[in-house]
Amino acid sequence: MSIRFKYIPHTADVAFFAYGKTFKEALENAGLAMFNLMFDIKAMQKADGKIKRVTLTETAKNKKELVWYLLQKALSEVDADGMQVLDFKIKKITFKNKLYEAKCTVICKYTKEYLAKFDVKAVTPSELEVFEKKDYCRIKVVLDV
Repeated sequence: MSIRFKYIPHTADVAFFAYGKTFKEALENAGLAMFNLMFDIKAMQKADGKIKRVTLTETAKNKKELVWYLLQKALSEVDADGMQVLDFKIKKITFKNKLYEAKCTVICKYTKEYLAKFDVKAVTPSELEVFEKKDYCRIKVVLDV
């Protein structure tokens, strides 16, 4: 897919659609959309600093909750450690014992420069959507800012 995500108008918060050929790809693009809003990723790629990879795992009873739980967990981890995000990668998504499980890697950089753009407080469950058809997935996310 050529368009990975698109920010859309929202009355109070920030919302976006993330796209992919699969749920995994759309979820990865949702993470990128959230962190792209928060950090100047292009400037961070050029800045000096130490790279850190954080692996996170989350489980949920459905895909909608998995999006919410995983993005919120990634946001909390980044906030708690003062990291700035360079990339967000989904390693795998599985479904067994009636639960979805996602493993992701958040690639961060510690820099002397603070290259944040926007403060995101939380990923909200309201208006969150997962829409899937054959070879297409769209995820709608609303961020509390």
